[in-house]
Amino acid sequence: MKYKSLLFIIIYFTCFSGGFLLCKYTFHRCNNVIDFSHEDSVKTAVLINGDTSAYNELKTICNSAGRPYDIFYHALIMANRHNYTPANLDVYKSLTQVYDSFPNLGKMDRLTDSLRFVYYNRAKERK
Repeated sequence: MKYKSLLFIIIYFTCFSGGFLLCKYTFHRCNNVIDFSHEDSVKTAVLINGDTSAYNELKTICNSAGRPYDIFYHALIMANRHNYTPANLDVYKSLTQVYDSFPNLGKMDRLTDSLRFVYYNRAKERK
């Protein structure tokens, strides 16, 4: 009987503290969802409108999150569709940073390397 009571108390406190931690985690995730929705609205402004201030804000978000290569897709759209000159250099940097950040990828293939230098040359020409 004593062991059953002790087991009940251990289970009770384990569940209570686990539930408390789960509530904290859920609250924290809700905050992340708010951050992601802001980031999504910035991404939409970049892709649809070609908003250069939103693009620079997105670059700051990606850099501060430790993932500067995440700007690649948006830089590509800004460079090609919206003719935003600084985005050409960002495409070049993004491709370089991916291979620098993930050495398991190995050496950059020729096609990616040539694409990288196309955008590097475009950035130099349009300055």
